[in-house]
Amino acid sequence: MATFQDEEPLNNKSVNVANSTQNNDVSSDTKTKKVNLILLAITQLLGGLTFSLLSPFYTEEATQKGLTVTQCSWVFGSAFITTIVFSPVFGKYIEKIGSRNLFLYGTFLAGVTNILFGFLQWIEDPQTFLALSLSVRIISAIGESAFFNSIYPLTTKDAPAENRSSILSIMETLHGFGLMVGPFFGGLLYEIGGFYFPFLICGGLLVLSALVSALFLSNGKENKVNQSINVSDEEYASVVDTTPTTYRKLIKIPSITICCLLLIIAETSVTWYLATLQPMLEQKFGLRPVSTGAMFMVEGATYAIFSPIWGFFLDKKSISGGRLRYLPLAIGAVGVIFGYILLFDSSNVYIVAGGLLIQGSCVAATFIATLVIMMEESVTGGCADSEQTRAMITSLWFISENIAGYIGSAVGGYTFDIMGFEHSTLVVIAMQIVALMAIFVLICKPKTTKLEVTDEKQALLGGRSNSRKSDQNANYQSLETV
Repeated sequence: MATFQDEEPLNNKSVNVANSTQNNDVSSDTKTKKVNLILLAITQLLGGLTFSLLSPFYTEEATQKGLTVTQCSWVFGSAFITTIVFSPVFGKYIEKIGSRNLFLYGTFLAGVTNILFGFLQWIEDPQTFLALSLSVRIISAIGESAFFNSIYPLTTKDAPAENRSSILSIMETLHGFGLMVGPFFGGLLYEIGGFYFPFLICGGLLVLSALVSALFLSNGKENKVNQSINVSDEEYASVVDTTPTTYRKLIKIPSITICCLLLIIAETSVTWYLATLQPMLEQKFGLRPVSTGAMFMVEGATYAIFSPIWGFFLDKKSISGGRLRYLPLAIGAVGVIFGYILLFDSSNVYIVAGGLLIQGSCVAATFIATLVIMMEESVTGGCADSEQTRAMITSLWFISENIAGYIGSAVGGYTFDIMGFEHSTLVVIAMQIVALMAIFVLICKPKTTKLEVTDEKQALLGGRSNSRKSDQNANYQSLETV
């Protein structure tokens, strides 16, 4: 009896030591994930900054060397085309490459090529300048596409499930903020040090970010069902769909296709006036370039402010997974309609600013909601909840955004030439009405079903003597209405 009494305290001590070790592991993993998210956020901001860096001064520098404005537009457009081509490639093979490796290599490549772009200042031959501009910009866009496609899967893996939408929206806000201040920052550095200086500073910061990330960014642990209940991979695969995700499978999910369409329509409204707002403001109100730049920042600033707000909204338990998650999509389309009605009026500069403000705050709802809904619907639609699926959803999202960027700037300029600024806004309003119809289809579509493991332990370990079909029906498959 004395022996048993002596062993009991030892057993309690063992349990306490085990619990303490487990708590320390959880705390360490939480700190690691926080560091990861901070590094990703910094790179996301720098990525947006470098992407829009050259817009205020490249055309001026290139035309002085003998290039035409059309040739300059090739350099700007090459980034969109490159992203459209390489995003699906990176999304498909991210599991083979590794999201961490893709992030590090892409960030380093984008940084180095940005530095190289600055050395074009000393190229005087127009054709050589154009060829090198296109070559370096394309390679830089490949790097940007790589790390942009890896950031969202890495963020999703490290973010707490209950705050995932909020953190994704913060990442998108930082990218939008970088795009917004990039032209101002680039113009300021250009005034200080000339053509090469903005690329040297921002490219150097990206390279530094890549080196720091290589030291500190780690592969965070992702919680999975089979890890938490101690079952084999074969048993886990019998419950959860672990087959590779394909783009064809994703596109066949109606809600994902509709979200891509909604994103294209929303982004088109953002890029529609990139080439036409400045001449309209100059002709009607005589605004100088600094004031015009401030008007462009109105839409970007409100977008950056409202993105996290919509992310917090989508994180609410009463919203996530239900019909109310489509509400931001409807608000986004209606808001853009009201914003463009004010742009159609444009009787004074304050009405124009009000239109841009409404549009920026509401289009943020569409951007964040489409990304969150596409992530959720990919799993409920039958795809594995894996890094590859998240990366491919991200690439579809980026492809839609870049297609819209190209269409909006090109068609917006064309309609401006044949219809004028005011009447060209009616085309965008008509597109938003189409978006509202698509949202109505989403809301009224038949309810989907989701495979849910109601009791994980019983699901994977119970009823093994029965057949596979009988076991699925009796033990671990239940239908949850979404």
